[in-house]
Amino acid sequence: MKTEFKLNNKPLKLYLSVGFFATVIVIFFAIYFSPIVWGFAVIVGAFAVVRLVMVVDRYWLDRKQLVIAIRKDEFQGQWASIPNNHKLLMDSASDVKIIEGAIVAPKLDALALPEPEDEKLDFVSAFTQPQQAYAVIAGQQVGKTTTIQPIVKYWRDRADAEQPIVIGPKWRDHEWAGCLKHGGKGDYDAVQKGLDGVYELAMVRHEKGESNVPQPVFVDDWTPIVKEIPDVERFMISATTLFASAGVVLYFLIHSDTANAWGVGKTGAALKDNFVKLFIEATRDRRTGKVLRHLNQGYIQFPGDKERMEVELPKFSDEKITKFESEVVKLHREGKSYRHITNVMWGDKHGQYYNEKVDSILKKRGEL
Repeated sequence: MKTEFKLNNKPLKLYLSVGFFATVIVIFFAIYFSPIVWGFAVIVGAFAVVRLVMVVDRYWLDRKQLVIAIRKDEFQGQWASIPNNHKLLMDSASDVKIIEGAIVAPKLDALALPEPEDEKLDFVSAFTQPQQAYAVIAGQQVGKTTTIQPIVKYWRDRADAEQPIVIGPKWRDHEWAGCLKHGGKGDYDAVQKGLDGVYELAMVRHEKGESNVPQPVFVDDWTPIVKEIPDVERFMISATTLFASAGVVLYFLIHSDTANAWGVGKTGAALKDNFVKLFIEATRDRRTGKVLRHLNQGYIQFPGDKERMEVELPKFSDEKITKFESEVVKLHREGKSYRHITNVMWGDKHGQYYNEKVDSILKKRGEL
């Protein structure tokens, strides 16, 4: 069933009534003061004026007519945007009629529903779907690792997911908190073991038919891994086939979307398009060229789609994260109370002032 709202034509009727009486008055004065011929001309002119008013009025109504044709289950979303005074009018007006499943409201000329805006994708929802593999693609120092942190937090907080695994040649001490790390400090042997371990896990799960418990795996800085470790093409190709079916949710952080950056040949060049990809476009300071990460633009491309959809990237500050802040976050994740945190970090000091400092740090790090 469709629901329609239409303006009534009371203003048009009003104009017709006024025009009729005006015409009668004009005819009276024309006959009394002028010859019959001139009186006839005045009559014709009067009708022309009335007709003009009708046309103008019709145009005005057409311009302001509000017609909404939406399914009943979609109406609730529109209803929230209608001002309350119009809702009352629509509910209580005596001449509201229901005709063949449509509602004709008497006075909606003042009502103008806002045009639906192009809503951006929700980053976390789009990047945590099961049975998918993901990639974050951006240049150096644009903020790939920082941008992916809400996804890490999602999996870390999800009760039915395994502890996130991170594999990569380098990271800062405060990065990837709460994850099981393989690599760091340029240790590519540890990176190799981490990749092999994930591959073996996927094989075991696949053979046993286990895929219910998600195992998120983040491969940080894939581009140098491709150059340093041989035969990584097998790992990438398995990402969208074997791994996805075994409940291993892979995230690649990579500098470019080319076959060379992925480290694949002709076979892998086609399979890399099976990833859900987040492209981050950097915004730079025009004077210094520095990347303004909080102004970056994000676009997601789903497998099989040619177009990219704009996504709302997580908000974060360009301020550097200090070791002090990292320690506050660590204590918070361990379940320590605010009083305990403030006593440890500020030397037996506590109270609202220090609690607010803790809140500020946790919000900065995306923990609240």
